[in-house]
Amino acid sequence: MYLIPQEVARDIATFAILKYPEMVRLFSAKTDEEADRMELESRRKVAARTGMEQVGRAVSIFAPLLLEHEAITWYINRTQDYSLRKVAPEILSAEEAALWAQREMMISGEEFEILIQELIGAQNGRQLTDIFDIGDSFLHVLHQSESEEHPPKVCFTVERRKLLHILKLAKASMRGRSDVVCELTLKNGIAVFVTPGTQFELNIQVNGSAKVTFDFQLFNQIITSYRDETIRIEVMKDHYDQYF
Repeated sequence: MYLIPQEVARDIATFAILKYPEMVRLFSAKTDEEADRMELESRRKVAARTGMEQVGRAVSIFAPLLLEHEAITWYINRTQDYSLRKVAPEILSAEEAALWAQREMMISGEEFEILIQELIGAQNGRQLTDIFDIGDSFLHVLHQSESEEHPPKVCFTVERRKLLHILKLAKASMRGRSDVVCELTLKNGIAVFVTPGTQFELNIQVNGSAKVTFDFQLFNQIITSYRDETIRIEVMKDHYDQYF
C-alpha cells in the first residue's frame, strides 16, 4: 500500500511548501501513532458520510498523495531518492487516484464514482476539515468558501502578509530551535504574540477575547502554506488557557 514513512513526511513538511493547511498537520505529525490516528479518523468520517468503508480507506491513503503531489515531487527531486515512488506514486488528478485505488483495493464501480467526487471535494477545500482532523491543535484555518453558519466562541481575521511578517521576525530570534511555544492573547482588536525573548502586536478583527499557547513551528507551517490574502482563524473552545 502507498504510505509515506512518517519521518519522510515530516521532512517534506519541513523543506517543501505544502498547499493545504490540513496536510501540513498530517505530514508534520511527530509520531507514527499521531499520523495513524489522523488517518483513521479521516477514514471514519468519509465512511460515515458516504456509507462506504472502502471509499473512506481510499481517501485516507490517496488524498495526501494527490493534494500534495507537487511538494512530494519537489522533495524526491531534491533528495534524488527515487525509490520513494514505490510508496508515493505521482498522482495528478482525482480520476488517476481513483484508478490507483481501483487497482490496489478492488473497489466497485459505484465506489469508484463516489471516490472521485470525494477527492475533487478535497481538492476544492470543501471537505478537508471534515476529512482530516487537526487533532489537539487549537487552530482551525477556514477556507473562504466554508460556511460561517456556526461561528466559534472566538474567531479572528488577519491579513496573511502582516501575520507572516511577524512570524518571520519571531522565527529569526529562535536560532534554529524547533521546540518553541508561542502564547497568543486576543483582546480589544489586538493580537499579541509572545515567544521567548520576543513580543509582537498586530491589529485584527476579533469577536471576543482569549489566551492560548501552541507550537510555534506548526503554526508557522500552516500559515505559510495558506494562500488567501485574508486568513480567518478559530480559537477552539476546549483549548483556551484563559477566556476574558
